[in-house]
Amino acid sequence: MASNKTALGVAYLYTAIMVVFSFLNLLGLIIPNVSGSHEFVFVVQILSPFTYVCLIIFFHRLNKKQGQNLPIILKDHNIRKSMGLIILLSGLLSLADSLPSIILSLAIPPVEKISTTSSTISVEQSINWPGISFYFFIVACPILAGILLYTHKDKNLAAYESETYSFSIIQGTTLLYIIFSSLFALVSKATSFLFTHSNSFGLLSALNYSKFWLLLMAAVVCALCLTCRKHKLKLLDLFRNSSVRLSVGFLILIGGIGDFVSFISTQIVALHNLKQLPEIAMNDYESNLPKRLVSLAILVIQLLLGVYFLRKRAYKSEQDTHQIDNE
Repeated sequence: MASNKTALGVAYLYTAIMVVFSFLNLLGLIIPNVSGSHEFVFVVQILSPFTYVCLIIFFHRLNKKQGQNLPIILKDHNIRKSMGLIILLSGLLSLADSLPSIILSLAIPPVEKISTTSSTISVEQSINWPGISFYFFIVACPILAGILLYTHKDKNLAAYESETYSFSIIQGTTLLYIIFSSLFALVSKATSFLFTHSNSFGLLSALNYSKFWLLLMAAVVCALCLTCRKHKLKLLDLFRNSSVRLSVGFLILIGGIGDFVSFISTQIVALHNLKQLPEIAMNDYESNLPKRLVSLAILVIQLLLGVYFLRKRAYKSEQDTHQIDNE
């Protein structure tokens, strides 16, 4: 079925891109500072790239059964443009999310607190320029990759693309994925702020801290909704499109698996710190336990939503569904 091939192609290409970015993030642990204290963290962070490698092997086999491989998938206009737009917008949102912390780190030098038997000493540290520079490089990679995928045109594929082009697949997959991924990120941020800031003033300050991300997210969602409205595409029609529904299901599920592995890695590092610094780390671990449980619940909901999209049955009217798929 064409919708299955499109969705599997989207999942395969997305996983391949995430393999590259996960190894770049792993490389970011090596370049800024290499010290013995980070060796365990580096070993644990290998879990994330290893997970994506396992996923890409899995999707490679599924696509092979459908007669697809990565070069063929890259020739598909719908898959290439959908993934390019998703990666581009995700990169911009990631940059907007981290921009305030980068600005603060440049304006106010970081301070490390060293606890002794009698008192606590604050030592001012130098700005980690290699780390900041490499972070901008990591953020720039998905933005540039998204632009290249979205704008790339091959003259030899003009006839092929004219036959397979579907605006509903490209715009629908992007809109639904951005909506759900931003919704999960927003809920995660809100719960983190609520647990971190006990009073309303602190909560407002935290929300103001993420205003760049909130404004850009709202602008992106509004722009995508207006574009769909211009082409007379309703949200219900996008859900009925089996290619869109399956593609978004795969994207949510793959992202949820990656986030879940990162969550497990963080917990392993926290438990390791308990053994190294039991008195200091125990208070931090116990105080953050409710936030960890809520984060775990959000990840479980994300995984279940992805499975729901993949297992959702086709609509009763197959004629209407095929008509929407071929818009």
